[in-house]
Amino acid sequence: MFGYATYRVHVQLDRSQILTLQWPDLWSSSRIFVDGKEVVAYGKPGTSYADTEPGTGSDVLVFTPQTANFDILIQVSNYHIFINGISSSIRIGSHPAIPSWHDSVRRCRPC
Repeated sequence: MFGYATYRVHVQLDRSQILTLQWPDLWSSSRIFVDGKEVVAYGKPGTSYADTEPGTGSDVLVFTPQTANFDILIQVSNYHIFINGISSSIRIGSHPAIPSWHDSVRRCRPC
């Protein structure tokens, strides 16, 4: 399928704490923002073939949000390859509870 989408989740915690965000393979182009700050980009998502650059990736981010309430925003688009979108669930949790999700960890303090 070809097209684009934006996913948003608002997170509400009792208090700000160190968190882990893990995403599976994001196919074609994508950007992830935590509380308005871009934390990763694979290619360049767009609304048409002409303004999209392909890219794929998966990773883990360890971060401390500036406040206990924040947004996670994911932009994805696909106009180049047959596999597309978010391949499986994106996970978020306390850092100690999710240490083995990935070998490499991207750190962002504060996001």
